[in-house]
Amino acid sequence: MLILCSFWSSEHDCSEDAARGLRQFCGRDVCKATVLAARDCMGKNLMIVTISKEEDQADISLLDYLVFRSLASMEGGDLDRICLPTSCRSFLYLPLDRTVKEHLVKVAYVDTPEQMYVNLVGENHSYIKYMENMMEEMQEEYGRHEADVQKVLFPYVGLVCAAQHVEDGKYHRAQVTELLQEERMMVRVVLVDIGFCQVVHASSLRRIGDKFLVLPAMAIRVTL
Repeated sequence: MLILCSFWSSEHDCSEDAARGLRQFCGRDVCKATVLAARDCMGKNLMIVTISKEEDQADISLLDYLVFRSLASMEGGDLDRICLPTSCRSFLYLPLDRTVKEHLVKVAYVDTPEQMYVNLVGENHSYIKYMENMMEEMQEEYGRHEADVQKVLFPYVGLVCAAQHVEDGKYHRAQVTELLQEERMMVRVVLVDIGFCQVVHASSLRRIGDKFLVLPAMAIRVTL
């Protein structure tokens, strides 16, 4: 049952810590190996493969995981060549109904008068009440010590997750918008219920359960 294989080729370079990163990536989970080519290696048939695993309905590439952590490199500009999952979870969005002239809203975040974000209050304050209850549940869930097991494996652009606000320390629903080239393991995220963007270390991101994706992203951008 033992098959000799490699996911390395002449296009890729690796660090000495890549083997440790590989073990961390795979753990005890079932992974998928896709055969790219075969070649002879010291009289044995060596399979060149790509390795990936599923996390929260998205296929994560081992090579992308290693490159992001600077445990491997690719020719041609590392992070620019990272591939996005072909499918992944996303937030629903709730735009303002333009056929209605007036809406009850709560101001969530003001960047400038030309760029501010509001939340729809909803009938009988239904949206606000739901969001407040959801926020309380998130603080309880991610405040536990075992929350470390919910760390994000690889923060690809578009990933939905939970992130701590850099100012109040509370966990909010978030989405990754950029992997920063100049700062190792740093990503830019938007807190989707208030519209605030921030740069955080990838290790601080947490996986988010489907129950926290029911409510649409509540931050709606408006201008005066």
